[in-house]
Amino acid sequence: MAHLRRALCFVFVCALASPAAAQEGARTFTDEEKAEQAPEPVEAVLTRPPELLKFAEATYPEAAREAGREAAVQLILTLSAEGKVTEAVLAGEPVGDGFDEAAIEAALQLEWRPAEVNGAPAEVRVPFIYRFAFVPDPEEPPPAEVKTARIIGRVREKGTRLPLPAVPVSLGTIAEVLSDETGRFVLENAPVGEFELVAVSPDHRRERLPVTLVAGEEVEVELLLERLRSSPFETIVRGDRERSSLTRRTLEDEELKTVPGSFGDPLRAVLNMPGMARSPYILGLVLVRGSAPSDSAILVDGHEVPIIYHFLGGPSVLPADMLERIDFYPGNFSARFGRALGGIIDVGTRRPNPKAWRGNAHFDLFDAGLYFEGPIIEDRLAISGSIRRSYVDAVIQTVVEVLADGENVSVVLPVYYDYQTRLDFRPSHAHSLSLVVFGSDDQLEVVGSQSGGTDVRLDAGIAFTRVKLDWHAQPAKWLEWTLSPVVGFDETSYRVGTLEAEGTLYEYALRFDLRAQPVENLILRTGFDGMARTLVAKGRVPVLLPEYRPHPSSTIGDREAATIERSLDLMTGAFYLEAEWRPMGGPVTVLPGVRTDQYTWVDRYRFFVDPRLNVRWAVTDDITLSAGGGLFSQPPVEWRLDPEFGNPELEPEWAVHTGLGVAWKMAEALSLSVDGFYIERYDLSERTNEAEFDENGNVADISRWENIGRGRAYGVEVLLKHELTRQFYGWISYTLSRSEQIFQIGDDWSPTDFDQTHILVLVASYAFSDNWRAGLRFRLVSCNPQTPVESPTLDSDRGTHQPLFGPPLSARGPLFNQLDIRVDRSWTFDWWSLGVYLDLQNVYNAVNPEAVQYNYRYDHEAPIPGLPVLPSFGIQGSF
Repeated sequence: MAHLRRALCFVFVCALASPAAAQEGARTFTDEEKAEQAPEPVEAVLTRPPELLKFAEATYPEAAREAGREAAVQLILTLSAEGKVTEAVLAGEPVGDGFDEAAIEAALQLEWRPAEVNGAPAEVRVPFIYRFAFVPDPEEPPPAEVKTARIIGRVREKGTRLPLPAVPVSLGTIAEVLSDETGRFVLENAPVGEFELVAVSPDHRRERLPVTLVAGEEVEVELLLERLRSSPFETIVRGDRERSSLTRRTLEDEELKTVPGSFGDPLRAVLNMPGMARSPYILGLVLVRGSAPSDSAILVDGHEVPIIYHFLGGPSVLPADMLERIDFYPGNFSARFGRALGGIIDVGTRRPNPKAWRGNAHFDLFDAGLYFEGPIIEDRLAISGSIRRSYVDAVIQTVVEVLADGENVSVVLPVYYDYQTRLDFRPSHAHSLSLVVFGSDDQLEVVGSQSGGTDVRLDAGIAFTRVKLDWHAQPAKWLEWTLSPVVGFDETSYRVGTLEAEGTLYEYALRFDLRAQPVENLILRTGFDGMARTLVAKGRVPVLLPEYRPHPSSTIGDREAATIERSLDLMTGAFYLEAEWRPMGGPVTVLPGVRTDQYTWVDRYRFFVDPRLNVRWAVTDDITLSAGGGLFSQPPVEWRLDPEFGNPELEPEWAVHTGLGVAWKMAEALSLSVDGFYIERYDLSERTNEAEFDENGNVADISRWENIGRGRAYGVEVLLKHELTRQFYGWISYTLSRSEQIFQIGDDWSPTDFDQTHILVLVASYAFSDNWRAGLRFRLVSCNPQTPVESPTLDSDRGTHQPLFGPPLSARGPLFNQLDIRVDRSWTFDWWSLGVYLDLQNVYNAVNPEAVQYNYRYDHEAPIPGLPVLPSFGIQGSF
């Protein structure tokens, strides 16, 4: 007589269901609506997997039994918190011949011990394979004594050695068991003989291991599963979180590391998003919607840092392995953020792995680095660290000396290093502490052959260090907060010819962020964001002069350089409150907010109230409309407040942001978003031409900076994006915008320095296999505006030719165009993995003028080209 041999197969917990049942007559929410109104999830830990208690035999289809056909039906089971099967659906293609119906009918009769998440029974969805194995009736009765063996094993990921929990391991069609949270499994009473041990995971290749079992023996095995689409350059970025801003752009993990032209740097990949203007050369300036670099803020875990990219287009100061998330807000951002008129890039550092040690080492043409992370006390105390140092200066120094052939050749190159470490302590599920120390050091150095020539006096540098402590607490499911103090200092220096300066900035900051969800449709966020800075500077610096000379005998020229020593204190403190409210649980989400900022400098106090409002309307499951507006303010740049060289009476600058947007999910992996914006900026600090003269006609005083500037920016941003799938990702980004400014009272509107009317970016990347990926990036961008020279004139007083300029920023060069490609290849071994990449910028060597230079008479001009073909080859080993 035929009978069934049964096997359980569930790979991992697919999703946690809501513990509360839906009320009768309640509206059904889409997945996107649930994600938007759901509280920030507590980290879900599978503390006990479900266990099959009672098996139900399925009726073997008669036609299949007669034909001797076997089958395996893949199902998705929904298990209640009581262990009952409430739903069973097919997970793959139908098998046919009645197997599907029989498997579903039997699966609904199964009884389980409930799964536990964070120590409490929970509803889960699990994959399940119901196997139909046809075994003919035995011709003779089984032997009276059955000899068995025992298998003890562990399932790990190949290359990283990380344990893989909830992986089904089967001994042919005879027995099956699930690995625990440490990847371990035990098969008791296994029959003797030769078998094949099989482990199956949806994220890994199927692993088969032949085993020979002898009666009474115990066999220890290790199954190494190779991850599909493996990449040693991969970093993890978790989303989607609550949205309290009108527009937020987020990239997935593999997108961040493999975007062509980014040299594998996640923070450089963000520069390809709509709203980001192209930075000259590869300087890495953050130019958001035509604003100046100083108008946008770079945050690490909510705290400002002076730079995010190393000099001259180097990598970001934080390596990919330290990053958990990167959010880019081009405007209309949350009241949680302030002190910026442009945009926000908010970078979050990642918690180290509390269960296993891992690390990597990388080398490329520019620098080398190391990274490690792992547990000190498993699940309680973990540490991570990284260090990187450039060596491009040493390489170029050797090349220049070889090629100079005795001539004086000098090249300005960046020299940099950065370091990071993070220590995490988790005393309980409700509380966690983290200590983060990070910093960088950048110098511009002149290298090359200088035999017998004039010494080139050029040097610049910036170094910073931040020490940050975070306390995160979640005493209740509806309430959580984070307290984060920071101490840091920045050191800057420069030397050009006889002019030099150096400064030290001491910074003390404190953030407190609280989130509460008192009712289902309302989320409240409030907190404090404070910072105190002390700037100490000294050096010999130029004195800025007005554009005219009142009289040839004026003594103003004697003040063109001066020695200074200054100390300036700046304090800011802000409270914010915002809400995320869905009236009646409907399709409209209202996000009101307000931020109050107090600025204090040179014994002067300024107080600003910045109200903000964003609204989202889910018209359908696939279409969402959004609108928003608000006020934003920022203090003046510190050095402009100097009593002698600046103006301590300067007021904070402020702006009004407005925007409209529509997002359309066109298909499962395809989306389109269109955002329009208008930004008006007020009280911008600008140089003035005002001067006071004494009775002898000499200049007595100069008003160097005043709040007389005004700016505006408006445009449309379009993003057509194919989400990351197993093989492909890509997007087309287009920005049509205008950024203008009035520099002096009475002037007309003119373009800003970073106005780029058209910005087109195309990115595409395709994985030909699990270990091969290739991609391209193409950019077509309007040239930055330039001020033309209409005609030269001879300055008899100075004996030099001087240019007569045309209208400010009224000329433009040709369109910037560039094609970049990237190829990645990886190999996975038992204990480690190896990856190499080639990133080639400006493939067809396009000549893109970045600026214009003139001869000494200003009657001939020549373009200063951008970068030629720029290759980068890198290699990384990971364990």
